[in-house]
Amino acid sequence: MNNLLQATHAAQVAQRKILDDLVEKSIPGQDWEEFEPTQRLLLGYLLDRGHAVLRLVAIRLDFDAEILLRTFYEVSAKFMLITFTPEGERPEMLKEYWTALGEVADRKTAYRAELAEAIVPPEKEDARNSLKLLQRKNIVRNNLSLNKAARKRLEQKWSFPEVLQRLDGLAGAKRAGATSLLHVYGMASHLAHADCRAMELYLDRMFRPADERIGLEDSHAARIMSDIAQVGAYCAILAASGANLGAEENLQLVARTAKEVGTVASAVIDDFDATQRDFYQSMMGDGLDEAAPPAER
Repeated sequence: MNNLLQATHAAQVAQRKILDDLVEKSIPGQDWEEFEPTQRLLLGYLLDRGHAVLRLVAIRLDFDAEILLRTFYEVSAKFMLITFTPEGERPEMLKEYWTALGEVADRKTAYRAELAEAIVPPEKEDARNSLKLLQRKNIVRNNLSLNKAARKRLEQKWSFPEVLQRLDGLAGAKRAGATSLLHVYGMASHLAHADCRAMELYLDRMFRPADERIGLEDSHAARIMSDIAQVGAYCAILAASGANLGAEENLQLVARTAKEVGTVASAVIDDFDATQRDFYQSMMGDGLDEAAPPAER
């Protein structure tokens, strides 16, 4: 079995262990129901997205998997932010998440529904009514009466970069460097938005020699699987241990399995990196090791 197949198998095993051995078996139903509902919803959504990403990797739709992985990162960041926020501050945060952001979403939905309604033929009454309903005052929440500036600030506050910044500022173990995820998230965003960088990545794969392209695609798939297994395991263990749920041996088993995925995936990535060593060294030798000023902070 080659390294990529090993990584694929290990990632699938890790995902099953997170779901079966930790979330479903080691957390009794009555205790799990008492776990904070928003965290429970986010964790379930996270693990579902993980399954979907692994399915895309299995049929070698790696770019599509990367795009969906962007959502996986966002869910994990929100889950960790809520989990690490001190209990005394959590109710206000959850109110902001559900109520304030809900009002922002309602207003955007109403505006877009109006645009969609404009092109619905008059005889499609049911379709028109479904869009009209989304614009009704009794549907569009406005209890907080947020103005446009306040809505923009709120959206910015809950954006992925800002959530990571807030995470880095919270007390808690094994979470330092959360903003390091911005790089992979940013690359996934390029693919999602089909911008010039996405087209450059697409062209890069088209024009690489066949053997080198296979190595690049395998290392990409391995990194995705490693992210899914390790981030998913971390969030599941965080949920179980933070709520004093789950048997210790199952927590350790999930951690070991996720680490195994990382080890096998690293071997795949290292194999490809070795083929690029001369290229990187030649580029660095041309004085390109001087970092350009960062465009964002």
